[in-house]
Amino acid sequence: MKSIILFTISILLVALTVSFDHLAKHFYLYWQSGWIDQAIHFLGGLSATLFFGWFFYYSNYFKVTNKRATFIIFIIYILLVGILWEIYEYHFGIIHYSPYFFRDTVLDLLMDLLGGLLAYFLTAIII
Repeated sequence: MKSIILFTISILLVALTVSFDHLAKHFYLYWQSGWIDQAIHFLGGLSATLFFGWFFYYSNYFKVTNKRATFIIFIIYILLVGILWEIYEYHFGIIHYSPYFFRDTVLDLLMDLLGGLLAYFLTAIII
């Protein structure tokens, strides 16, 4: 039952994140409000890591029982997804190189990490 709850929540949050991203691009919100980008990154880190948590704990692909190793795997996953998202944003012109590029990227990765850490702890509570 816990796996169904975690899966359902993660899928709904992924769909919500994708919908918000689409609306933010459609209405040019990324260019009008800086906080929208950070909110989407937080939500993306949360939803993607919840989904990964479901996969990690309920598939037979991972046999890690050490909490420290599990935490490191989650951190690596969060950062990998965040970096791939930054590449996506740059490739599709959502962000452009500017004097604020490095600051924006670091802030985005931090928000991904915060959302992912929240998901890690929520997953630990649900499991």
